[in-house]
Amino acid sequence: LAMSICTSPDCWRNRVTYQLLTDRFARGDGNTEECEDLTDYCGGTWRGALDKLDYLQDLGVEAIWISPIIANVAKGYHGFWGQSLTDLNPQFGTAEDLHALVHAVHSRGMLVMVGVVANHMGQTWEDVPSISPFSNGSFYHGCTECKAAGGGHNGTGCNATVCDCWVDDYDDAEQCLVCQLFGLPDLDQDHPVVRAELLGYAARLREVYGVDAIRIDTVPYVKGEFWEEFTNASGVFSIGEVSTSNDTKCLEYISSGAMHATINYPLYYALADVFVSKYAMGRLAGEVAAQRAAYPGGAVGLLGNFVENHDLARLPYLTKDRQLRRSFVTYTLTAEGLPLIYYGQEQELLGASKMKANLNREALWPTQFRQDPSPTGMYGTIRQ
Repeated sequence: LAMSICTSPDCWRNRVTYQLLTDRFARGDGNTEECEDLTDYCGGTWRGALDKLDYLQDLGVEAIWISPIIANVAKGYHGFWGQSLTDLNPQFGTAEDLHALVHAVHSRGMLVMVGVVANHMGQTWEDVPSISPFSNGSFYHGCTECKAAGGGHNGTGCNATVCDCWVDDYDDAEQCLVCQLFGLPDLDQDHPVVRAELLGYAARLREVYGVDAIRIDTVPYVKGEFWEEFTNASGVFSIGEVSTSNDTKCLEYISSGAMHATINYPLYYALADVFVSKYAMGRLAGEVAAQRAAYPGGAVGLLGNFVENHDLARLPYLTKDRQLRRSFVTYTLTAEGLPLIYYGQEQELLGASKMKANLNREALWPTQFRQDPSPTGMYGTIRQ
């Protein structure tokens, strides 16, 4: 079994972390052809990632963040449409391959973070019968709960065989907890079986696969009390996705002990205002001051600072000004916090609007992993 080597929050403070979508980062067979269908698997694997650790270390990376590792329903290349809490995704490789990757990363003094999803399973209600171990509707929130919270007008509704009740108002906390996020089957974490299975899954990530941290998906759609149990069960550093510009909403998960840190969306929006929309620097200064005043001692140093991720438009799509792009990236790498690099950022992949998510998840291997050290290029800017 792989062994975690450093799981405390302080292990992650200021650690340069590279987010790689396992399916899009590196193949294990040396193929460098373009991926023709970005809505499906492209062929990246854990062995492929292992083969490119020299590339990452040369870039200055100190940790990798890999996609969720469990088996997914069809076209779940990103890892967010889980089908089994116990089976690994065969498209990414075998248990031996995953252990080899974690061991190789650790042998270089680097750490491993893994994405986790505990809000939902599958993509649509039709997937539920195939989901292990939650193969019937009793394990999920239904339309009655959703409509009682004022949601469910979006979606086709519920009948004897299908439940399709969506969140209508994303500012309504109760709707977010009991309605579906764009139709994703919404797990009921208050169900004792669901709770126990999810907590067991969290523990296995460390005990069996040796990860050092977890990145928690869709945080506001599950009760904070559950996330605290989930973090404790994992026994590792946890950082969560709270995709809002509101520091108060992010802070409540940290202050309550639900998780150690959050992805720093409030800072991202301030940086984008300054370096993309060309607001005055006072916009950024105000956000930095607000965070330092609001967050408890040391907490800002654990927030995940980023420029790009799998849910947003890539930076070259947002601005053609290379100097502004370099300034944006340099700030996230040098500011107080945990710097996050999204795979392909160093190669300045163009991407598309955030509404076309698959196009912001290109295969990296057609770049042939160029290593241009020029300080005016993005690879060289990050490497410095």
